[in-house]
Amino acid sequence: MERNDLFMTEYSKTSTLGNIRCFRRCWGGGKGYEVRNEGEFDKALSESLSNDTEVSLIRVHIGREDHSPTIDRLGAGLTKIVHS
Repeated sequence: MERNDLFMTEYSKTSTLGNIRCFRRCWGGGKGYEVRNEGEFDKALSESLSNDTEVSLIRVHIGREDHSPTIDRLGAGLTKIVHS
């Protein structure tokens, strides 16, 4: 897990750079977390919830195949609607 001061964070090679800059301007700073697994997410969430002095942003990286059966059913149902 990476923990960053949002004023210092630069995601120069991602599509979220503009969103991060907007977030920093709108909220005046805060803490940013970048997580790649459930353990890192649990830790970032716990730290975020215990910090009541500033806003937190958790950026979660989810694998392409990491989804639930419910999302699969939703996607299949929407595909039928779109293609009918």
